[in-house]
Amino acid sequence: MGKNNSDELWIGFLGSLNEVQARQLAGIKALEFGWGGISKVGRLTGKDYKTIKKGITEVENGKFLDKNE
Repeated sequence: MGKNNSDELWIGFLGSLNEVQARQLAGIKALEFGWGGISKVGRLTGKDYKTIKKGITEVENGKFLDKNE
């Protein structure tokens, strides 16, 4: 499976998630992409910079482990 197919899979998966989960997955993918990741995820998903940054912050703070959201 190529990189583009992988991107299509997780982008498609975003639609099945609630808002918090989608934001956090976007944050995880931005971290995974590294430098320029927030911009890349924004271009791929249409999500705002602030939303992706919030997802990154939540993931970095371990908030994604909180099942009560």
